[in-house]
Amino acid sequence: MADYEHIIYEVTNQVATLTFNCPEKLNAMDAIMHRELTDVLPRVQADGGVRVLVLTGAGRGFCSGADVRGFRPESYKERSAGDGEQRYYQQPRPSSPMPRFMHDTVKKPVIAAINGVAAGAGYGMALASDLRIASSKATFSHVYLRRALIPSAELWWLQRLIGIQQARYLLYLNRDIDAQEAQRLGLTLKTTEPDQLMETAMAVASEIAAGPPVATQWAKVLFDKALDLNYDDTQYLSGLARALAEPAGEFAEGTKSFLEKRAPHFKAN
Repeated sequence: MADYEHIIYEVTNQVATLTFNCPEKLNAMDAIMHRELTDVLPRVQADGGVRVLVLTGAGRGFCSGADVRGFRPESYKERSAGDGEQRYYQQPRPSSPMPRFMHDTVKKPVIAAINGVAAGAGYGMALASDLRIASSKATFSHVYLRRALIPSAELWWLQRLIGIQQARYLLYLNRDIDAQEAQRLGLTLKTTEPDQLMETAMAVASEIAAGPPVATQWAKVLFDKALDLNYDDTQYLSGLARALAEPAGEFAEGTKSFLEKRAPHFKAN
């Protein structure tokens, strides 16, 4: 595995840990980190020895979003339209592309172990994860409209996680919430003491990693698809996925282990 400057990547017992590592700026995502994430996330998916990915941050922050000072310096230049300068439609660039890239690239379960502030693109990556576990010192910052910037990843994920009204309330009013409020709203799975965060996240990751990796990846793909499908189409895709997953032998092992009254051992990568 390549050495990185602004992330730390480790694999232990089929669980990969990816740590945002610019603690002096609350792990703001600069061009270097963005480039390194673009390199490492496909590796996560391609590595048969990895079954679960855990995201976390070094120091006091999870990830405070894009470092606009170095990543998009044009974004904070003073701009104003003069008389008659109508801005017509132009094909937009994707906003906050990293959460989408992670979501589209990593089809294995992703757990966000949120140790501190999560904002902007960092918040988006937490939202794009399958499960979120927060330290009691974690905070979730809704910063976009505070800067007169239209929200990005939150538009899709947040209202699906906590409901339409609560999501719009947080975004319109730029409300920051703490870990306890995040759990109450259903944004996070559980809250831990700071020194227990990684132990808790790794315990959940290890339990998932012990399961059938092929069937679990298919379940994640279908969970995502089912958000936009009706029941019949979802069931059709489930049947198709079962047929495609059968050669991995996981269902046969699951059935055999049940009959033999033992724990299953899934070998497929």
